[in-house]
Amino acid sequence: PDFKTLTLLVHGGPKGKQEVSLRLRLGEKAYESQVTLKGLKGKWVRYDVPLKDLKVKDGQFDTIELRNASAESLEPFYVNFVILQ
Repeated sequence: PDFKTLTLLVHGGPKGKQEVSLRLRLGEKAYESQVTLKGLKGKWVRYDVPLKDLKVKDGQFDTIELRNASAESLEPFYVNFVILQ
């Protein structure tokens, strides 16, 4: 299949304001581009991330990496509904 979009639902938990970087990997190689997802207090947010924005070659990756993108400690947040379209 020729996937073009990675879709995620992110919930910011009771406090929100999280900033999480999302990037993809293939084996040991991380693709150089990333996007920032933000958690909203008490709400689900849908993110539709075009794979071209993540510089994925031929749609191939085997790992979704989420990392704290802020200087603050990361409050709990939730990810649901991870799908390729």
